[in-house]
Amino acid sequence: MEVIDLAVPEAGMRGVGFVLASPAQVGQGGHRVYLKRMLLSEDASKLVPEWAFFVRCVVDTSMLRPTASREALYEDDLLSAVRAGLGEQIRTWLLDLSVNDPDRLAAFLRVHHLGVKALAVRDDEMLKLVDAWLPFETSRGTMPLRVFRRGLSMIRYVETVDEFRSLAAIASAAGTPVVNAGYAYDTEILERLSRVDSEARVRRLDPGELAARLD
Repeated sequence: MEVIDLAVPEAGMRGVGFVLASPAQVGQGGHRVYLKRMLLSEDASKLVPEWAFFVRCVVDTSMLRPTASREALYEDDLLSAVRAGLGEQIRTWLLDLSVNDPDRLAAFLRVHHLGVKALAVRDDEMLKLVDAWLPFETSRGTMPLRVFRRGLSMIRYVETVDEFRSLAAIASAAGTPVVNAGYAYDTEILERLSRVDSEARVRRLDPGELAARLD
């Protein structure tokens, strides 16, 4: 889908990251690593943060140490710094897309929304990107949270898909829009949004509220 230039000078590393055009899972597939231009591994793991499982890297390094078997990289402070540096460059690429190429970002999110959600749980800038661009299922239709919460003093959500299916129509009839937070990371994202944005008040929907409104 995309090629990202990568470099970590302190590890003598340069290379590229290939953004996969189809969904991937954590731990599925590794990275090709050269040590001083000699192939070390075609399936190295732990080169990038776990959330960046949608990227496969091809890199050359002059300073990272191989394990005794010379089939993988030795886990030390330098490898940790490399992992953080590559993660930051992938994150920067995503944020740049949100500013300069929204259509490309939307195409990426359709395929790799899970990795972006995982990052948004702990990264404020990615949380803002999710708020603005990632579609959520709501009783008002599928839309980004920023669109859903316009004009609302409170964002209400349910924690399971079954609960959403049971209550969405009733909530709409009662004038209480609701978000389906039954998928991975959704509840954490909503709760975290309320902590980083003073205007975003969030709470789990109490079915008793609906009964009271309908009464």
